[in-house]
Amino acid sequence: MKTTIYLYDIEPKLLANLPYQEALQLKYDSGKQLIATLFEPHYSQRDDERIHAVSKALKHTSQLLREL
Repeated sequence: MKTTIYLYDIEPKLLANLPYQEALQLKYDSGKQLIATLFEPHYSQRDDERIHAVSKALKHTSQLLREL
């Protein structure tokens, strides 16, 4: 299981006191920023495993936001 830090580059403590929708939005926004950062290195030096995991997590988070 991947951690919040690995997937969204944020501490879980930041989400603890937020309403559910705001927490999901923060996770989504943080994940988008992380993806952009992960794509910066040359393609031969990227962490493809993490990129895939973050992309999958973003799709899931996006789906949860749409369901609200």
